[in-house]
Amino acid sequence: METVLARAFGAFEQAGIATCLLRDADRLDEIAARGGETDLLVRAGQLAALRRTLADLGVIPLPAPGSVPHHFFIAYDRASDAWLKLDVVTQIVFGRSPRTIPTDLAEACLSRRRRLGMAYAPAPEEELVTLLLHAALDKGQFAPHRQQRLQALRQQITDPARTTDLLARYWTPDATWERLAALIAGEQWDALLAERPAVIAHLTRRAPAARLGHARRRATRVAGRLAGLLRPPLPSVALLGPDGAGKSTLVKGLSEGFCQPVTTVYMGLYQKSARRPPALDRLPGVRFARLLLTQWRRYLRARLAGARGQLVLFDRYSYDALLNAPPQQSALKRARRWILARACPPPDLVLVLDAPAETLWARKGEHSPEDLQKQRQAYRALAGRLPQARIIETGGAASDSRRQASAAIWDVCIARSNGRTGEH
Repeated sequence: METVLARAFGAFEQAGIATCLLRDADRLDEIAARGGETDLLVRAGQLAALRRTLADLGVIPLPAPGSVPHHFFIAYDRASDAWLKLDVVTQIVFGRSPRTIPTDLAEACLSRRRRLGMAYAPAPEEELVTLLLHAALDKGQFAPHRQQRLQALRQQITDPARTTDLLARYWTPDATWERLAALIAGEQWDALLAERPAVIAHLTRRAPAARLGHARRRATRVAGRLAGLLRPPLPSVALLGPDGAGKSTLVKGLSEGFCQPVTTVYMGLYQKSARRPPALDRLPGVRFARLLLTQWRRYLRARLAGARGQLVLFDRYSYDALLNAPPQQSALKRARRWILARACPPPDLVLVLDAPAETLWARKGEHSPEDLQKQRQAYRALAGRLPQARIIETGGAASDSRRQASAAIWDVCIARSNGRTGEH
C-alpha cells in the first residue's frame, strides 16, 4: 500500500525538488502508516514548486502566520486512517518562536544528504548536530527516542574532524567531537542541557540580526491569531447523538490520532447540577440569559483555541434545543427554543452519531430501548435539517467510527482550502 508520504517523496524526486528530512528518517515508515509530523528541509527557491506538487497530491496548506521559515501542510490518508503533518522549512532555525536563531546549516544538510528508504536525510555528522540543537534549544529535553537516535548516530560518525568543526560553529567554540561523544555515550543529558545558555549566546553572536526579526514575527503572529478568530485554520466539529452513541470514545480517538492539538468544549444545554439555583435565577428571563452567556463563553473559548490552530470538537451543541419539541407549546417557549438553537454561530461540520437502540441500551442502560430509539430518530431527523451534518455509524468498532469521522473532517478541510462554503 503506497502512503501519502511515499507518493509525496516520489513526486519531489520526479520534479527535481531537493528535500531532506531533518529528523525521524528512521521512523518514517511508522509515521507514514500511523500518522504524525515530519520535518522537511527544502531550498527557498524550490518552495513554490513543492507547494504545487503537494497541491497536486491533495495535501493542503495549514495557515500559521508568523511562523516563517516554517510552512505547514496536512493530509489525511484514507487507506491507513492516518493524519499527517509536514513542517517544511527553508532555513534551519532553533529556539522557540518568535525568539528563534537562524543558522546556515541548511546548505550543508542538503548538499551532503543521503538516501534512507523513501526519502533523504542529512549525513550522520549534520544530523547529529541538528538533533542536539533541536533537543537542547527547541524542546529543552532529550526525549527517549531522541536519546536512542543520538546513540545510533554516534556510532555512524565517520568524519570526527568535520563533526568537531560543526560543533565549534554551532554548539560552542571549544566543543570537540571527542568530548560530546563521551557525554552521549555516558547518557549525560543533563550536562548537555547545562550548556544551553552558552550555545544560545554563541549562535546569537554568529547571527546578530536574529533579534531584529523577533518583534516582526511576534506582530505577524498576533495579527494571524486575530485573523484566525474570524476564520480558524481548521474546521470546528460538533458531535451529536443519543446517550451511548460513543461521543466520548470518538473524541478520544480523534484526539489521539489528529496531527494538531485538539480542544474539546462541552456545549450541552441541559447539564444537570446538584447545586440549588441562585435566587436571582427565579426571576423571569434570568436563567435563560445566563444560559445564553454560558454558551457564548464556551464558544469564545473554542474560538480562541481554533485561532491557535487547534481542532475544536464540540461535545453536543445548541442544536439540542430543536430536539423533542412538544407538539403543543406556547409561542414564548417556541421562541426560546429557536433562540437557543441559534445562540452561537454554526460549526463547520456536525457529526450525528448513530447506533441501533439495542447497542445504545447495552452501553449505557440509563433509558429503555424504546426511549433510545426515539432519541435516535430525533437525531437522524435533526441531521436532515442541518446542511453541514453527516451521520456516523457507531454501532461497530471504534476504529470504523473514527475513520468515518476523520474522512468527513478531511472533506471539510479540502473544501475550506479550495474556498468553498456551504453544504459539504
